[in-house]
Amino acid sequence: MIEHEAQEWVDHLDRLAVEATSQTLQEMGFVQAPIAHLLLDEVDPPYLGYVTCRQFHRGEDAARAVAGLGAFGSMFGASRLIVSWEYRDLAVALEQPDAHAAPSGVVVLDATRTGHSVRWHPMRMHPGPVVGGLQTVQAEWGETRQHDRGALPEPVNALLGFWRSPTTWADGDIVESYETLVSGGYSMHWVDRDPAMPQPKWMRLLRSKRR
Repeated sequence: MIEHEAQEWVDHLDRLAVEATSQTLQEMGFVQAPIAHLLLDEVDPPYLGYVTCRQFHRGEDAARAVAGLGAFGSMFGASRLIVSWEYRDLAVALEQPDAHAAPSGVVVLDATRTGHSVRWHPMRMHPGPVVGGLQTVQAEWGETRQHDRGALPEPVNALLGFWRSPTTWADGDIVESYETLVSGGYSMHWVDRDPAMPQPKWMRLLRSKRR
């Protein structure tokens, strides 16, 4: 995957993170769980899909849950990860100092095997109409800023460390670990792919399991 193609995917997924946050707040009144998008050079299109973090309790369980997203990148040999989360929501979940006074906004992390950049989308949240008994929220977005190698929460650093650590996965181990993680609450959303196109053996095995 050449750099300009990768950048197009990053830009698209960045916009999607903001749009999905606005929609979720407007429809349900809360933000999405952390999400990791996976790109893999050896398949066409290079976008595999995305993983939604499992539910968690505040504190150490939240940290373990977020770090666990890195297992998917490791198993599938992802070339690039795009990870997004709502800053204040995650700070509260991790029980960071002064988390309740933290600013609201969406963080989009673009990570390669050797580095990363962070896009910060600040927002203000305003009460919206009550829909179906739920208080909805309207997002007001501020100016986006980008930081090369921006600071990350420790569980996100752990996520990247897990992904980047040299690990050899047998095809059977990938299938077994994937099923364990999904049974534990992580949700993988695969992009539609032509089964006739070249693909890794583990991908064919997982497809047969999903039938």
